[in-house]
Amino acid sequence: MDAIETYEHAGLTIEIHVDECPESPREWDNAGKLVIYSRYGVEVDELDRTFRTDDYSNWDELEKAVLECYPKAELLPVYRYEHSCVAYNTTGFSCPWDSCRVGFILCTYEDMLKEWGKKIVTQRVRGMARKCMASEVKTYSQWANGEVYGYIIKDENGEDLVGGFYDSCCGFYGMDYCKEQAQEAAESIAPKWFVSAQSRTAAAGQLRLANW
Repeated sequence: MDAIETYEHAGLTIEIHVDECPESPREWDNAGKLVIYSRYGVEVDELDRTFRTDDYSNWDELEKAVLECYPKAELLPVYRYEHSCVAYNTTGFSCPWDSCRVGFILCTYEDMLKEWGKKIVTQRVRGMARKCMASEVKTYSQWANGEVYGYIIKDENGEDLVGGFYDSCCGFYGMDYCKEQAQEAAESIAPKWFVSAQSRTAAAGQLRLANW
């Protein structure tokens, strides 16, 4: 698997790779229920009751029906952009030709109580729920578009560290997050690696002198 980006940090070489088998974030313990409609029907998460778009004349009617079934819930619309890539968000896209609304994400009143450990749902809790759901849609978008990455750290010459990859990890959703974690790992490894490298160099020099 070829690196899509290689750069130096803390004296070591970091390779960034695409994670070819990432786990869907909808397998995680999410606060929201993500409902996306396609030509194949309702996708991603399931609700206790199925709401079909064909049963309603517009999104407002569908939302009203959902909130009647789940009183006091928080709901955000979900939009998709699809051209050379695919992306999802809760605010909409500027391109009217390649984007449209495709569903919603819902956090029930009961789930808000459970998620934030409260006895009542305040406006502050609702704000946190909306922020959390928007973040969940962003993570799902990264997964759907193949924006899940891993890193491999090598020595300053780009060689394997100590008989193999000294440090590597994958499953980072978003390039910025992957680089952040890779750089933290390199900074942690670098002091130990260079001390070890100096020791090995000194030992090799002593061995050469002994054999001279």
